[in-house]
Formats: sequence, structure tokens, C-alpha cells
Amino acid sequence: MGGEPTTAASRGGARTRRGATATALLAVAASALSLLTAEAVLRGAERFGVAPRDASARSAPLGASGHASALGIPDDALYLRTAGGGLALRPNARVEIRAHAVSGRTTVVRTNALGFRGGPLAPRRAGVPRVLVLGDSVTLGDYVDEAETYPAALARALAARGVAAEVVNAGVGSIGVDDMLPLLAGPGRAADPDLVLVGLYLNDAQRSLFVAPPERWAGRSRLATLASVRLGRWRAERAWTAMMAARQPALDAFLRTHALSDTGDWRTDAHAFDREVAAAFADWGYAWSEAAWRELARGVAALRDEARAQERRVAVALFPVRHQVEAAQLHDEPQRAFAAAMEGLGVPHFDLLPALRDARREPLFYDHCHLTPLGNRIVAEALAGFAARALDGAD
Repeated sequence: MGGEPTTAASRGGARTRRGATATALLAVAASALSLLTAEAVLRGAERFGVAPRDASARSAPLGASGHASALGIPDDALYLRTAGGGLALRPNARVEIRAHAVSGRTTVVRTNALGFRGGPLAPRRAGVPRVLVLGDSVTLGDYVDEAETYPAALARALAARGVAAEVVNAGVGSIGVDDMLPLLAGPGRAADPDLVLVGLYLNDAQRSLFVAPPERWAGRSRLATLASVRLGRWRAERAWTAMMAARQPALDAFLRTHALSDTGDWRTDAHAFDREVAAAFADWGYAWSEAAWRELARGVAALRDEARAQERRVAVALFPVRHQVEAAQLHDEPQRAFAAAMEGLGVPHFDLLPALRDARREPLFYDHCHLTPLGNRIVAEALAGFAARALDGAD
């Protein structure tokens, strides 16, 4: 017989290799057991309603488990990511949001086949114009009932003026003006509106930063989902850092030209108001810079061009921040920049600040920007005449 003779050294090497293999297998088994245990703990936490400390607003499909997810992650029952990395609402969804972080209310959000809030779109009727309202969370209004949003109230306000128009709520939370373009080019085109009304807010210059819904690879695993969300948060933090670095020159310019007050009430002290603007430069405060309006103008120009390519009219309304509404003095620098930018683009535009300031003693806001049902109704009544003229091509 052939082969090398067996020695003590070779037998020892074989035992060493077998020992290393066994150790590796034990390590793999221990890791797998740890992962399975973590998965079971997370599922148990969800089952018994024990949420992590950073849990976000809870939501779940109606008729499903009867309780909300307790993982504290963005819920993909309502949102999905677009090919361009933005957000859209999931078509044909029906979601209950309990104790909404904005209003504290329980609301139901339903979407139609195009992914817009509301019921199915009926076929176009002769003589009945259709308005598609693009916007962010202020427009979507998932913190109030469907009938309490300003697009729904706008339909009623138009009807009171004798204009029996359909108004479609195409708002999506956590988006900017650039994210509205694919909505208009895709499902917006299918909606076949006569007028595209853009509800612009002061922080819409950037594509809003968000923690994306879990990746597809996460599947049904709670542990993989949590890992995916952690990855999404890391990406969002990196994007935030890059955004703030890009805005620093604009913030420096603002600080050079405005004297800030460390004390004082922003409602009555102009320097204290400027302090609030500077503190909010990562959000609505950026609208006090020329750079923001260059970015917003580019976004609106793209929407204008897409609407014209579809042979539709387009108009834009600007929402203020609560600080502008409630301050004793008028701080309308963004509104003046908005008017100049829209006139340069040849786009009909409407400033909502005066109407809201006229009613500033009323409870108009839940927070710095999201409107109460009363606030939405005032906005709709202010917009009705503008929208009617835009439908007629008069603006």
C-alpha cells in the first residue's frame, strides 16, 4: 500500500485542525443563538407593547394586528422610497396613526391607487376642473382627519364660490421641492389635473432628511430591520453634516448682518426673532438666505417646466413659520424673496402670511409649522380666490 507513514506529529496536527474546526463551529452556533435570542426579544417587545426609548409615532395597517409596531422605526405601511431616493406614499394603503407626534390625535390615512391621500379618483367629469396639490407634511396633514386638511377644505371653499372642483391631496411628509418633481411626472400625470398647486414651506429648499424605511433585505426579521434602521440613521447623520457644512457661508452672512439677542421674547423683540432664525438655520431659518431662494427657484422652475410639458397650469403658495405669524413686528424677508423669485419664473404665486397673521390670536398651529383644522380652513379660504383665478388662467 502507498502513502506516508502515520506519525505522532501528524496525528497531533489533525487533532489541532479538528479542534479549530470545532471551536469555529461553536462560535458560529453561539452567534446564531445570540441572533435568534435577540430576534425573539424584539418580537416579544413588539407583542407586549414594550418600545425602545426612541420609538417614533406608532402606525399599523387597520385590520392587521390591532396594535402598532413598537420597534420605533419608520413604518413602511404608509411610506416607500422612490427610485431617486425620495419618499412617496404607498398606493392603496389604509393606516391608523395613534397619538400622532404632532397633534396627539389618532388619525386614519388612506391612499388611492396613485399613492395620494384620499379615496379613489373617479374618471374626469366634463366641466369639473381638477387641482393637484403638491407639498410636504403641511399639505399631507396626516396629523388631522382627511376632511380637515387644507386641500379638502379648499374643495369646499371653491364650491362656496361656485367652482365645483376636485382637489387631490398629493402631499408627502418629509420631502422638499426637488422630491415633488417625480410625483408630478409620475402619478401626478396620471391624475390628469388642470392646475398643479404647489404648497411650498420655508424648509423645502433641501430634500428633507429622514431615516429611510427598512431595506428589502431586512425581510420580516426584527433584528435585521433594526440594523437597517441604524444604518439609515447613520446615513441621515452624514447627510445632515454635509448639508450644514454647505449652509455655513449663508449662516455666517446672516450673523454678520443681524444683531442677535440672547435674551428677550421673539414675539416682541426683533433681535430675539433673529436669534430664532439663526437657531433654525438647519430648517426654516435657511429661508432668510439668498442661497435658499436660488435652490427653491430651481426646484419650482423644474415643476413649472414639467407642468407645461403636460399642458397644465401651475401656481405656488408659500406657507410661513409660526414665528412670523405670531410676532408683533412683520418679518417677511422670505416672502419678499419668494415673490421676486416667482415673478422671475413667470409663475402665479400667493403669500399666506397676511391671512394667517390676521387670525394670529386663534389656535392656528400645533407646532412651528403644522396647522390645526382651523388653520387649514383659514388657508383654504385664503387660497380659494387665487386657485379659482389660476384655473381660469387669470393669474
